[in-house]
Amino acid sequence: MSASPAGGAGAAGAGQVVRAAHLRKLKTMKKKFFVLRAETPECSARLEYYESEKKFRFGGTPRRVIPLKSCYNITRRLDLKQKHVIALFTREEQFCIVAENEIDLHEWLTAILQQHRNDDASEELLHPIQHVWQVNVQKKGLGASKNIQGLYNLCLTDKTLTLVKIKSHNNVISDLGIPERVEYSLKNIRRCGDSECFFYMEVGRSTATGAGELWMHTDDSNIAQSMHSTICHAMRNCAKETENERDHIIVPKTSETILPARRQTYSDGRGRAGLSNEKGLCVGSCIRQCVCATTYSVDDSAAAIAPLALNGRIILTR
Repeated sequence: MSASPAGGAGAAGAGQVVRAAHLRKLKTMKKKFFVLRAETPECSARLEYYESEKKFRFGGTPRRVIPLKSCYNITRRLDLKQKHVIALFTREEQFCIVAENEIDLHEWLTAILQQHRNDDASEELLHPIQHVWQVNVQKKGLGASKNIQGLYNLCLTDKTLTLVKIKSHNNVISDLGIPERVEYSLKNIRRCGDSECFFYMEVGRSTATGAGELWMHTDDSNIAQSMHSTICHAMRNCAKETENERDHIIVPKTSETILPARRQTYSDGRGRAGLSNEKGLCVGSCIRQCVCATTYSVDDSAAAIAPLALNGRIILTR
């Protein structure tokens, strides 16, 4: 049950209380009294929690304060055990709270996002993060050559796939030299796949890291499979949008105009590049791989088409 937004305590300039109520922390499932405060000239918008409503009412110090500007993503989290989870992603952690029901979740998430967007009106909000997975990037391929390794959050939007480094609490020195953020356009991911608890992807030469492979370890095989199917779906949607944009380009008709043939890769003689079978999903039993790249960057225009063998099957890739 929500407390009155007008009530509450706090130091001068602490910010108006937007919402206040008992919610649970996902990690312990213990009830805490959460308070969402609006931005002021002295303080940014933030989420606080207290041990009890009584401590909040009598001006106690909050147990935790999360400035919303420190969050690069705030979204509903799909959890196997709890249905009404809100996740706030910072570079240090993923902080999750659990609402009592669907209505409370919607009201809290809406209020938090409103305060977050007031606090950060960046262009990233035009392409909000749709999915986040915590992964451990392995020291092989680009992970070794570009020193991209350790715990990251893998964030998916409708245009990009971004690795955001999770900072170490105990040993900050170990993070030195490791990129904090690596962003890939979905157009430049050549293919991806999963094998047991691993998710794999290959990127093109026009990316910030150059061409190569990235291997990421997840908590279990179901997560790796979910990442694979979700990212492939986003890549196909991005490819369709790019194709539609190209179809709307008007080329002036002249007697000397010669239109270049559109380069396509066929995997089975019928489908376009990116469809490795009739359903456009995966092939192979060891590594379930998806040749998803249906768009081509200028950097990849001269790339040769080479066969990839998986358990006796041949997939044409770029």
